[in-house]
Parts: sequence; structure tokens; C-alpha cells
Amino acid sequence: MESRLKEIDTISDVQLATEDNDPNQGLNKQGSCTAAVYFADNEVTNPVPGADLVAKGTDAGGCVEVYKTAEDAKKRNDYLSAFDGLPTVINPGSHYVYGTVVIRVAASLTASQQNILTQKIYEKLTQLENDNTSKNTSKTETSSSTKTSSSSSSSTQATVSESAQSDTKTVAGSTPKTPAQ
Repeated sequence: MESRLKEIDTISDVQLATEDNDPNQGLNKQGSCTAAVYFADNEVTNPVPGADLVAKGTDAGGCVEVYKTAEDAKKRNDYLSAFDGLPTVINPGSHYVYGTVVIRVAASLTASQQNILTQKIYEKLTQLENDNTSKNTSKTETSSSTKTSSSSSSSTQATVSESAQSDTKTVAGSTPKTPAQ
């Protein structure tokens, strides 16, 4: 997840939360996230206090939280919704659920910036990439087993995208938006 986030043009840094630095102190606990990656986005122009990205929280750009179940992710999103519209100090920013993932983006960004960044993150996290597939591309025409593998990859990608889209929830009073495949 960290490497995929680093591929996004506006994301300047990422940091994985650990049990020692998790601001919510719930990492890997029942009902809580199993992974959280905080990121800094260069479109956030206001200074954000904190020793590192995890300490700065979502204010520096955002966070991608991964949960064990889609139900746990939805519960987290429902919790964050209780703070929507409050002053920036408490405002959780935008937050969207895609299956077992909650993508959070800084409240200080405009609604358009939030939507664009969320879309970029969603696309990067659902993008299938396999070094073996790219190396075997030239063999696709001659090898029927490679064709089958390519078809399987396309089918898997469509399934991942469809699953994520069916679980999409939009919050913070914005119009529901399903990411493009």
C-alpha cells in the first residue's frame, strides 16, 4: 500500500502506523484496523504540527485504513460521520468506504481536491500489477496459457473493482460518487 500511495503525483511522503504510534491505539484490536498508512499531500499548504506523519494525522494529507471485514470498515465510517461538518480541529475530512478499506483525506483540502485525491488512491489500490505479467506480454500471442492468465487477471481486476464499487459510501454531505473502473 505504501508503494502504491507513493506513485500518486501529489503525495510526498507516507508512514505506516504501528502498535506503538497508532493515535487511536486500536491497531490489530478486535473491530479496529489491521493496517493504517498516513500520507502527506503537497496540496495541503497549511503547516501541520507533529513529529512525523502519524502524529500529524490526516491533517497532513490523509490516511488509508484497512479493516478485517467490510462491516468493521462501515462501523468506522459511521463513527467518523458523527464529526462531519464540525470545525477543522475535529472535522475528519472526507472519508469513503471501499470494501474493507476506509480512505480518509484532509479536511483542509477543497471538496474537488478531496474527490480527486480519493479517486487517485482508489485507482492505485485497485490497480493490478504483476512483474511476470508485464514480462510475458510479448508471449501473449503465442502462448495460450498466458492468454488464460491474462484473462484471469482482467476478470480479477473487474471483480475487485465491482466489489469495491458496490460497497462505496460517500459521507460529509457530498453526492455519492463511484470511482471509474
